[in-house]
Amino acid sequence: KKRRCFKVESMADCYVACCNVPDPNPDHAVAVARFARDCRRKMIEVVQKLEVMLGPGTGDLRLRLAITTGPVTAGVLRGDKARFQLFGSTMDLCFALEH
Repeated sequence: KKRRCFKVESMADCYVACCNVPDPNPDHAVAVARFARDCRRKMIEVVQKLEVMLGPGTGDLRLRLAITTGPVTAGVLRGDKARFQLFGSTMDLCFALEH
C-alpha cells in the first residue's frame, strides 16, 4: 500500500504485484523498484530472526526478484472465485522469468 503496488496473484513461490493499475502512477517504475528493495530488506530481517530461532541452516533461505514493465490488459475473471487478472506479453515475460 505504501508504494501503491498491490498483489495480483501468487502461484507456487511466485508473487505477482503491480503498480500503475488500476490507478495511473507516473512513478510506477520507481515504486516497483522500491517495493522490490523493501521485500529484499524484509526477507533479510526475517531470515536473521529465523536463524536465531531455528539454527544456522535457515540462513540458506533466498529470495529471487524479477521486475518487468509494459502494457497489460486487466479484467475480472468470474467463476467460483472471482479474481482480478492481468494478461498480455508483459505477463508472459513475467511468468517466463519465474521459470
